[in-house]
Amino acid sequence: MAILNNITSNFLYELIILTFTGIISVFLLLIRRRIAEKILDAFEYLCSVKIYRQIGFPKKHIESDILIQDLLAEVRVITQCDRAYFLQFTNGKIYSSKNQMWKISLTNESLAKGIKSTGKNFHDILSSTVSEFLYPLWVDNLGSMSGIKRVSPENCDCPNKNRCQLPDGVVLYYPNDMDNSYIRELLLNSDVTHLMATPVINENNNQIGILCIDYCFSALKPIEIIQHASLLCKTSKKLFFQVKNKL
Repeated sequence: MAILNNITSNFLYELIILTFTGIISVFLLLIRRRIAEKILDAFEYLCSVKIYRQIGFPKKHIESDILIQDLLAEVRVITQCDRAYFLQFTNGKIYSSKNQMWKISLTNESLAKGIKSTGKNFHDILSSTVSEFLYPLWVDNLGSMSGIKRVSPENCDCPNKNRCQLPDGVVLYYPNDMDNSYIRELLLNSDVTHLMATPVINENNNQIGILCIDYCFSALKPIEIIQHASLLCKTSKKLFFQVKNKL
């Protein structure tokens, strides 16, 4: 009986020691893991700082992008549109003939609730593929182009109307009435019933991008939409200043 009690006592003692040792081991393991995570976080931070400095991505870029997003959101709310976005021209490549290959990409976008993004539709695409969309923004004579209406300056209510620098710069598109084209299908696939656009122009009077607002499920009529033409003009100038700040 004494031997049995001794064996039981030794077993309980060893069990307590093993349990205590296990708890200590787990605790130390957690501490080592936490230290390792901190070291990895610090290393990742240092690497990101190094990359940040190498690519030269200044703080003003982020600040300008935030302000651009705020401008688009403001336009979307005031105009009651479903989608407001900023398209920018890019020169990604040059042909062997030395001619530049101009492309267009969506860089900023503000969406109403439930509206899908159209960013993938306007990502690094050749400007020539959407010529029907770009053409009216800098050509006076629309010719026989259907589904496209010149808005300014006839329908503007801006007090600077007579001295406007964009006399032909606001255009309203009716995708359902446009001629069959790539841009028409692109807009219809994005549920666009009306689109109003104006160019964003720099100090050298060159177009660097386009400010667009889409109406997808809005009940606004065209006559109500064009009342916001002057707002688009004013916002396009503000957009340029923000883009300029990033240079």
